Amino acid sequence: MKERITRKNKLRTMLIGLIMTLVLLTGSLCYAQEAPATQDQALTVTARASLEGDNLGAVASLIESGSVKFAIGSGEEEVLVNAGVSVGDVDFLSLLASLTPEKIAVQIPQAGENVYEMSMEKATEYVMQLISQIQDDSGNTVDPSVLVPQISTELISEAVAPVMEVAGEHIVACTTITEEGFALEKLGASVESGTVYTYKPSAQEIEAVLNKLADAVENNEALDQFIAQLAEYIRGLQGVTTFTGSVSGSQTEFDAQQMADQIEQVYAELPAQMRENAAEIGQMLEAMDATVTVGVTPEGMPGLIELRLTQGEQVLRAAFELAQDGANAQYYLGIAIDQEEYALSGEHMVEGTQVSGAVHMTVAPMGEILSVGYQMDLSQRSLLGAWYGEYSFEMAGGPSVFVSVEAGAEEGTDTITIHVEGLEVLNGGSSEGTPGAVTVWIDASTQNTAVAPEGTTVDVTDYTPEQFGELFNQISESITGYLNQ
Repeated sequence: MKERITRKNKLRTMLIGLIMTLVLLTGSLCYAQEAPATQDQALTVTARASLEGDNLGAVASLIESGSVKFAIGSGEEEVLVNAGVSVGDVDFLSLLASLTPEKIAVQIPQAGENVYEMSMEKATEYVMQLISQIQDDSGNTVDPSVLVPQISTELISEAVAPVMEVAGEHIVACTTITEEGFALEKLGASVESGTVYTYKPSAQEIEAVLNKLADAVENNEALDQFIAQLAEYIRGLQGVTTFTGSVSGSQTEFDAQQMADQIEQVYAELPAQMRENAAEIGQMLEAMDATVTVGVTPEGMPGLIELRLTQGEQVLRAAFELAQDGANAQYYLGIAIDQEEYALSGEHMVEGTQVSGAVHMTVAPMGEILSVGYQMDLSQRSLLGAWYGEYSFEMAGGPSVFVSVEAGAEEGTDTITIHVEGLEVLNGGSSEGTPGAVTVWIDASTQNTAVAPEGTTVDVTDYTPEQFGELFNQISESITGYLNQ
């Protein structure tokens, strides 16, 4: 009995593997239907790599002598797709495929001369079956439609309108407007003139607006429907995902049913909770000197958005700052509590088609933990869609990645070079037996190098899952025999 179950699971896994192959090939059919059958529409991509480190021996030699190739091109009446891995001059494993609106044909040369054909109608049917039977880790079948909330934008707009009206009236009444300059603390700059909006409500004003918001929530049929539909959507995720929340100061995991119940309960109690705590919240924010400041430049750009709270000697500042000079800009987004700070900052410069800049992630007092740099030319794009230029990703105490995209040695080609260094940290700082650095070159050209499968045609359109299982066993055995030669 156990053997039968194991064999059934194996057949099922093999069938899914075949269907996934069909998904990729069917996706390539879009290219066949839209692109003319010319060499200019062809693409050949080859990836190769090298390793740096101590005592890598045969592993480094194997990697450096190998390559991975993908090619898509046109035959007489079909699109051709090739993929393969080579070691030295030997094709380690490869796949050849041809696609037309009527059928697909696939061959693995290392498994023999057979070319397996299937009608496109049947392949599409397999793909649709796969999509409609997405399975999570527990084996539950999931309807893909439940993954997308079916809530209309009209209902959302109707639900939030009364709340936004109350909030808007309150903000206008509690905001002062002055025509003056403002400082950008973190950027070390200032805006000489502009419009500054300062929102600083009193305790009584906060208490009043919270009570009005409670009324707006309590007498809102559209909001009732929205919450009900949201809860129903979350219940539909039962078995697909879980949620994590804080209960009594500790992290607790909820399933979808529990999370939906929690949302409905909080919503039902929300108006009463708002009224009960309105006065206390108002007094607390007034005592903390809660202030929101928005500074707008003469050009109408937001240069400063700041929330500032004070409690005793502690000052909390959450802010967005933007200093712009023509096409060049500096920016800061972060939250700081005295000496502690979590921030994202950077600069962005444009000169003609040349764009450069950097992004820095900082956690104080540790310092910078991530830096991303870029310098690219928007007038030139590689065959794989990346802008020509140089890019860097550097992590404190971790690997760093450097990427360059440039023209290749021959016309109509380009190369993406990816260099990763600092991999020793993955082995406790020692490079012995672990690559200290890896370099990958991805060469792309418009050469039409793809070839069609050739051999004995085997029609698998009407194969059963059991027949597919037997076929995969045969292919696996043939490939194993080839590799053992």
